[in-house]
Amino acid sequence: MAADGCVFSRTLTRSRSVPNKPSSSWSSSRSSSSPVGCRELLFVVDVQRYSRDQGSTVYFPQAVLSGDDLYDIILTDGHCRLQVTLDPGLNRLVERNILRPGAVLSNAAFCPALSAQLPERPVASGDRDSYRLVSVEVRDEAAGDEEDVRRTDWDSLPWFGSSGQTGETSAGETSAGPAVPLRANRTVFLPLWNNVDHSGETWRSAPPTDEDEEDEEAEEEEGRRPTVTVSELRDAFLSSRRGVAKGAVHHQLIVRIINKSHLMYYGRSDRSCECPYKAVLQVCDQTGSVCVVLWNSVCVSWYNCLKLGDIISLRRYRVKQQYQAHNDDIEISVNSRNPAAQISLLPESSVSPECLPPAPTHSFYSSAALLDCPDGALCDVIGLLMFAGRSERIRSKDGRGVELLEYRWLRLEDGSSDKPIMVKLFSTSQPETHLKLHPLSVLVCTRLKLIRSADGTSGCFYLTNTTYTQVYCTGQGHHSQMSYRKLHQVRHFLRWLRSQDDGQVLSRALIGGFFTYPPPPISLETYMKERRGELGFLRGAELQRELERLSYRERRTFCIQATVTMVTYSRLGEEDHCLFWVNRSSSLSPSSSSSSSPRPSTSTPCSSLSSPHSFRPPLSPPSFSPTSPSSAASQTLSADLSSRKRRKLLLAETPKKRLPRVMLQPEQNNKTDDTQLYISSISPLHPLLSGHPPQFTVLFPQPVSLPWGAELSVAPRLWKSLPSELQNIDSFPSFTSELKTQQFKPASTWRPHPSFCLSAVILFQASMEFLENTPEDDDEDDDASSFTTAPLPPAFPPVAMETLPMPYDHIRREEQAVALAMGGRLTCGKFDFIYRDYYTLRLRALSDRVLLDTVFLPHASSSSTDSHSNTWTSILSHGAFSSHTPPPAPADLIAMSAQLTNQRLVCVLEACHLGGARTELVLTRAFQLTD
Repeated sequence: MAADGCVFSRTLTRSRSVPNKPSSSWSSSRSSSSPVGCRELLFVVDVQRYSRDQGSTVYFPQAVLSGDDLYDIILTDGHCRLQVTLDPGLNRLVERNILRPGAVLSNAAFCPALSAQLPERPVASGDRDSYRLVSVEVRDEAAGDEEDVRRTDWDSLPWFGSSGQTGETSAGETSAGPAVPLRANRTVFLPLWNNVDHSGETWRSAPPTDEDEEDEEAEEEEGRRPTVTVSELRDAFLSSRRGVAKGAVHHQLIVRIINKSHLMYYGRSDRSCECPYKAVLQVCDQTGSVCVVLWNSVCVSWYNCLKLGDIISLRRYRVKQQYQAHNDDIEISVNSRNPAAQISLLPESSVSPECLPPAPTHSFYSSAALLDCPDGALCDVIGLLMFAGRSERIRSKDGRGVELLEYRWLRLEDGSSDKPIMVKLFSTSQPETHLKLHPLSVLVCTRLKLIRSADGTSGCFYLTNTTYTQVYCTGQGHHSQMSYRKLHQVRHFLRWLRSQDDGQVLSRALIGGFFTYPPPPISLETYMKERRGELGFLRGAELQRELERLSYRERRTFCIQATVTMVTYSRLGEEDHCLFWVNRSSSLSPSSSSSSSPRPSTSTPCSSLSSPHSFRPPLSPPSFSPTSPSSAASQTLSADLSSRKRRKLLLAETPKKRLPRVMLQPEQNNKTDDTQLYISSISPLHPLLSGHPPQFTVLFPQPVSLPWGAELSVAPRLWKSLPSELQNIDSFPSFTSELKTQQFKPASTWRPHPSFCLSAVILFQASMEFLENTPEDDDEDDDASSFTTAPLPPAFPPVAMETLPMPYDHIRREEQAVALAMGGRLTCGKFDFIYRDYYTLRLRALSDRVLLDTVFLPHASSSSTDSHSNTWTSILSHGAFSSHTPPPAPADLIAMSAQLTNQRLVCVLEACHLGGARTELVLTRAFQLTD
């Protein structure tokens, strides 16, 4: 009898007419096995991945198996647990990190299914049914329905159908076997996001005990000697006689591990192997070195137990020709059967001194020494970790095109030069160590390979993995056990480390955020040379399809030809208070395309001066107030439009003259007569609260002889002569008429040029008749109210929190590491960020006019070491502001955005899927195309 309230019991008992039968019975009963639905909430305990084998297609008769992966999901209803297989048609829910541990499911539908194997668990009635999850809805995690259930220790819940669920568990039935893949004959699960790490409790961390060892006890004390050496095995095998190297070798070989590879998974859907793993150990004795290959389940039992410097004893192994060796050489094959090899971990004191294998050697290079190293050089490094990037993935280039490789960027400092050591670190089958890579850790990376830039002249290089790369960091007890701690280079680094100021170092430590390295070139010619002339331009629609195909944390680079139609400057969480510029001619052009990011509306032209009624003013100025002369014209207009009544501007300085001041700024390099008129900002405070008149940014179609930032105020008689309908802030459409300069009264001693005229102002054509022949004695009417017009803030997707780097928080370092690891997620308000401001550039593809919103972070990049003019053209080509001059204020940069009008650009975009419906699209370079 099931526990009271068990959702699985009420739901799945309706489908038990189809037990786990042979395939001959399955076809006849399949028609009666229609899915059964569950309307109650279920919770995801874990998601487990494995590769399918030759027989997996039998279990999915109607599914299209497009990939090699299958997923088993462990669900709970709060009373028990159930392991089901996700239908392959739903795999994208996992691949895009939508269906994830902790997710809440509703409207789940289950179907009975055959299984390749079932876990060893005590059952109450012998019922061994297995199920597939054929459809499901994943609820938003913001819902609070799951809070009570999430407090439960899910691992202690019984399995559905087990005797523990009925309360009849005896003392001998409390332990259940480990979970095994349901739809393939595999013994272990793969990690969820890569094929290199190990996953699950099956992987041993302590050496196994072999009760059948024959004569090991007699030799345990000391003075142990090998009965064969590496050179003897090599000579015997490569000779025609083979001798001691023939067949299964029972002679004892005593060697030391000098290098250890990462795990290699070779499982394929067209082959059946229960544990398709291998790992390579480079070992040596006093006569030479050789590779030892651990196969299949030997990896599960021994891989985590062995480390560099360990001495091992081998028996019952085979000697083979080394795979893919350039020269004739041998390798030692260690397997779990045919024959079952014997491995022992020996203490150094138990080996005879004259037979003791030599210690592993290291080649440590400082950051200064790396400057002169050639491309491809192998080296070891030690340094203080100052930046730990977020985990990302890229497609492998081994020809298969399906495996995703997990990596992260690290920046190390060692004090030998001012140039840091950049490391692109891929998985090394040390998942616990990688999770502890916090800033301010002392990190040692062995067997790295140096990669120089393609041109070889820029001096840009980084280090990355080889097959034998291993990582050791503080907090894991690694350094005290390793022989490198006594080396001169390591001791020199430790002396420098002790001289550093903790506070100063902590202030520079960063973690997470968007990061690209090496920085792309600053010219289109160099970029094309690096890409060998193949830029692979995509149409806008093609780029959108590629973005939809990205898997979770997959990173890709794209190129597109486009023009800029909008530029915004905003801050994380304050996107409704933004500075912006819009190319009016482009925004009004008809197009049937849509943006790649969902936006509330794209039908209303962005140049409209109407204001949303839901827009409300802040009660305090934004924290990013610019300080340049034009910055006062760059704060976002915030006006309460809930009433259409006339409102007074309470001015402390001039209570009788409530006149809006206009900031006149020439538009640069504009080749069209279409004017971009955008009241992009006003004074920092709402005019009704600040007591200051609103300020507008007015852009002109041609250069004018005005001092930069000159102020003009509307003559009181002209403003007062407008009817209330025109003064009301809700009634201003887009204007196209001209207003002569004599209609303005200068705010200072400066006088405008007589021939100068405004082609776009804050009045429309119908207002002209109200501005002519107006008696000047009416300008003393102080009851007339001045009104301002708020532009419609453009709708654009906010920047993702994962895009912005965070300062390292030593107290919350574990939380930061988990949030940035694969499967982690940042929570709003939980962590601080180095900066919160960012630019958004809306691109229109030249090929099909599809709109794409991209994030641009010129203030965050340190890649630009060249001096440039800080114009939009130079900023986009460098991807950053000039490092030799102060960066322009955001208001100034927005005011200069008209430079981008009708410019054709080659845009380099970095895309990364962040989970769910969130895809990060960052503009790293934009090169101007010239005719």
